[in-house]
Amino acid sequence: MMFCANCYKEIPAGKSYYKHQDTNQSYCSLDCLNDHMIYSHTITLEMSEGAESTEEQDNDE
Repeated sequence: MMFCANCYKEIPAGKSYYKHQDTNQSYCSLDCLNDHMIYSHTITLEMSEGAESTEEQDNDE
């Protein structure tokens, strides 16, 4: 019997799942894998600098 390392729900036999290759932990969905990775590792969403950005920026100089 296998359980998701994030939500602890049972992963039924014959069902596909995600496996972290370094830790061998199993995850029932990509959402659970992402949740675990975000909280157990330092992962941030960042914006690259350049002229392609569509967001307005305040330049109070």
